[in-house]
Amino acid sequence: GIVGLNYMGSANALTFDEFQGLSYTDVKGSGMANTCPVLNTGTSDVKGALKAGSYKFDKFCIEPTSFQVKEDVGKGKKEFIDTKLMTRLTYTLDAMSGQMKVGSGGSIEFKEEDGIDYAPTTVQLP
Repeated sequence: GIVGLNYMGSANALTFDEFQGLSYTDVKGSGMANTCPVLNTGTSDVKGALKAGSYKFDKFCIEPTSFQVKEDVGKGKKEFIDTKLMTRLTYTLDAMSGQMKVGSGGSIEFKEEDGIDYAPTTVQLP
């Protein structure tokens, strides 16, 4: 099936600058190596906040908090089904870069070009 990712910031997340101030021993064994930095400012309303045009992303990180699999539920109908994460702390996609186009009608197209963009993840269906 096709996997869908939902992102939601962690309550204990650090900013990029805070991450840069940590040493290897600060991060080792803490679980922070699998977390993405958060932005101090910004919006979750991308369609409303960005004007139509082309944008470049650099050092982009995705830290999913849930995983869904697109499954056939009968009669040709497909739905995203919640799963149980079986992989431990190895699913963050980091250091990605790419181009994003925002259309005049609010459509968004993101093309990832580079980065640590592959993280094998095992999930269990209900």
